[in-house]
This record gives sequence, structure tokens and C-alpha cells, in this order.
Amino acid sequence: QAKNKFFRALANAVNEVESKLTQLLLEDYSCNYLSIQHSTLLAQMLNELQLDSLPEAYFKIIPCEVLVCANHNFLLTDCKRLFLRCIGGLVYSEIAKSTMYKHYLVAAQQLGLSATKSYWEQYVTEDECDKHRMLEEVALPLAEKYPASAWELLLGYAQQKQIRQRASAATIKFCRESSND
Repeated sequence: QAKNKFFRALANAVNEVESKLTQLLLEDYSCNYLSIQHSTLLAQMLNELQLDSLPEAYFKIIPCEVLVCANHNFLLTDCKRLFLRCIGGLVYSEIAKSTMYKHYLVAAQQLGLSATKSYWEQYVTEDECDKHRMLEEVALPLAEKYPASAWELLLGYAQQKQIRQRASAATIKFCRESSND
């Protein structure tokens, strides 16, 4: 999802600082993504876990808060006026998912799931670098370039954090209720 957010945010880039997103994305895809397709690893992981690879199969069980998170991301990336908020949200996403993916990797290792482990290893490796670069090479220079609007970076970060926390809490609640049934 974050890569799609990158692509959509790039459509709104208007200067050299913002174009750093293009460089980060191209470097990421040329070095990592194209050498080992995420979709291939995802398909292997889902197969190993005996899960359906069609997202539509899960729409009935996904809490609405998860869909709100996705819709919020589309809103931010579609509106040029919200570009700094979008970048703030991307910074949060890069930081949070790096930590989250490490937990998924440990769980896959403990369960002995080789394809699942490979999928999360790929993400952990990429995201460690991405989070620092996103902050240092995009967000901080944007804050310097637009000091009067830098608060929007923080607002985007805080909004993304709150929305993700609500989505996570709703997912955990759903899982607990499902396991009790």
C-alpha cells in the first residue's frame, strides 16, 4: 500500500525536494522490487497459509476502520493541497510498518513458515532503509522549504497514526470475537 501511495504522491511533486520521492521510489524498485517480485512472495505466503489470494474474498470480514485507512490515503494522495499531510502520513507508515513487519517475521519464524518468512524478510530489509530516507531526504527538507506549513507534516503523521491505531484495534477486536465464536 505504501508503494501505491508513493506513486500517487509523485503525481503532485512540484519541486526538487518533492522529486526526491521519485528517486527513492526508482531506487527501491530497481534494487529490490524488480529483483524479487513482492507479488510472487505474497502469493507464495498466502498459498503456504492456505489463504485466498483475491482481496475480495475478505471484504466481508475486514473491519470498516481498515477500509477507512485506505480511503484516507487515497484522499491525501489525490489532493495537491494536502501534499505535506500525505508526506507526514508516509513517514508514519514507513516507521510503523518497519516495526510491524519485524513482529510478523518473528511469528513466521516461530511457526516454521518458510515462504511467509521470506515475504516479511524482504519487507524488513527494504523498510529499514526507506524509513530513514523518507524522513531525512523528504520530510525534513520539505519542512525547511515550507516552514509556515510544516505543521501539516506533523498533522499527517498524527492522523495516519490515529487511523492505523483504530484499524488495528478493530482488527484485534474482530479476531478475538471470532475466536470466541
